[in-house]
Amino acid sequence: MLKRCEDPEDHAYKHYGGRGIQVCNEWHDYNNFKKWYLDQGFDVFGNDKRTTDRIDVDGNYCPENCRLANISTQANNKRNTRYVEHCGKRYSARDIVNLYPWLSFNTVRSRIYRGLSWEEVVKPSKKNKPITASKGNITIIFQNKRDAGKKLGIDSSYINKCMQEDKPGKGWRFEYFEEDSEKKLVTETKL
Repeated sequence: MLKRCEDPEDHAYKHYGGRGIQVCNEWHDYNNFKKWYLDQGFDVFGNDKRTTDRIDVDGNYCPENCRLANISTQANNKRNTRYVEHCGKRYSARDIVNLYPWLSFNTVRSRIYRGLSWEEVVKPSKKNKPITASKGNITIIFQNKRDAGKKLGIDSSYINKCMQEDKPGKGWRFEYFEEDSEKKLVTETKL
């Protein structure tokens, strides 16, 4: 933290000290920084993987602007993180993929960077759209055709052909999952 903010020879200086980010005088004393860290609830003897994160990425390293955060939170708190708004809340690509696990992170990030609306960002591509497989009174929802094929022991290209021809395959009828239906997404199904 001190090197990247104060040493122009440090490889990361241009992203910190070079942008005017400083470490407060209080934290130049290691004991003060250690006390703050422990006061945040850091578990010295446990498996705590949180590290120091600046809340305002353009602000200084100081108690008022720092917190302990996990890697996922920190990945969402970067200068280049873009968001899409939905119902008054901001969502990053990582937030959206956590909500819709069948979506690709890179696809969602690309859609956000292109400035697409919420509806366009979360719209699954045909390749990764959830599908249902029905046989008799059993209906299973899968993340995508590949997931269904793997769990049912059927080649995904065969599933694709069955869906294109609107015909059952090996006793199963496959359809795209409609999110507004009463069915709930099942990510792990044991057959």
